[in-house]
Amino acid sequence: MSRRPRLTGRGKILLFLSVLIFIVTVIIGEGDLLRAALLVLLAPIFSWLWLLWQRPQLQVDRFMDPTRIPAGQECHVRLSVSNTAPKTTATAMMEDRIPYTLGDRPRLLLQKLTPGSQTVVSYAISPQRRGKYNVGPMRVYATDPFGLATVQQEFSTVTELVVTPPIHPLQSVRVGGRSGSVVGDSRALSVAISGEDDVAAREYRYGDDLRRVHWPTTAHRGELMVRREEQPWDSTASLLLDVRGNAHYGMGEASSFEWMVEAAASICRRLAVDGMSSHLISVWDDISARSEDFGHVLNYLATVQTTTKADIALLAARSRIHSDSSCVIALMGHLNVRNAEELLASGGRSGQNIAIVTDPVAWSGATGEKARVLTAEHLDATALLAAAGWLVRSVKPQTKLLHLWSGVSPSEAKATT
Repeated sequence: MSRRPRLTGRGKILLFLSVLIFIVTVIIGEGDLLRAALLVLLAPIFSWLWLLWQRPQLQVDRFMDPTRIPAGQECHVRLSVSNTAPKTTATAMMEDRIPYTLGDRPRLLLQKLTPGSQTVVSYAISPQRRGKYNVGPMRVYATDPFGLATVQQEFSTVTELVVTPPIHPLQSVRVGGRSGSVVGDSRALSVAISGEDDVAAREYRYGDDLRRVHWPTTAHRGELMVRREEQPWDSTASLLLDVRGNAHYGMGEASSFEWMVEAAASICRRLAVDGMSSHLISVWDDISARSEDFGHVLNYLATVQTTTKADIALLAARSRIHSDSSCVIALMGHLNVRNAEELLASGGRSGQNIAIVTDPVAWSGATGEKARVLTAEHLDATALLAAAGWLVRSVKPQTKLLHLWSGVSPSEAKATT
């Protein structure tokens, strides 16, 4: 939409002064000064009329690559600009409106365009905080050579940018299934051990026990093959995300909740790369991610926030819907004994469950009696989970997810993918 021209601040001042001088010269009868005042008065009027004839008639298309990025990475925006007017456009300034959290609004110089011609301008933005943001609408400003008047054209098109949590590279480890079942091996669902050898065997993978090598099939195929000695269980993991507002500490990007959100995104990607599907479960949400597509989980994690209405009992109840999962990975805030007892009800059928728990004192900085109470609750809750067979890891602000994850099953870790 192209609007009518309007005078700039400079043009309004010049118009006001010329009118004032004109009135004064009429009163005092100074003819030469009157002619000068009329000449100055014509300048802003001429500028307004020139822009009315010269105002831009453009078509702008925005292309964003990619439309979903992890926080901290760069997104490139291209603007394709075409002149649809029958005359050459004046030099103009383009401004794409973006939320302040994405940085300063990009302002780009648009050179003159002949009728029907096209040009491409681009800029980059590097969001530092997860979320969903609207990029646009675009405005194009043109001014006369003296800066006395301006006209703008606004485009209503808005493009959504999804900023997900940062994703950390993690090792592939054994986190679920019966003994011998690993994340990277769980694609072999429902494969019977009876029948032809090439059906009951698969390619050797780094870390496989050499005692499982199936020599007849190896000789037939000409590559090292290993037996599938059992049926792995359902290759699905349940990721529980604790969204209780009173269970997390810290502010903004440095909070324990943001640490857990980043962990959820990174673990989900690791499982997907290893061919394992997952369910991301919070109090009111249950998002499924197939091994080949975990985009829905990332979209959810881009905007998830804590709430005061959440509790572990509701989380465990929703988790029990997926009681056939190979494992449960619980990303928890501060736990007390009652919370731990409620969490135990969410364990998967394999019994291989992992709890990554916030250290309340380290995150809150509590001291004195409050610190002693929080420490006692934390130790009692984690001890209860460990006694029930859970693998428990405590998280502090300085804890690196890569180091914590590699310790989930250190004797069976494989190379980073």
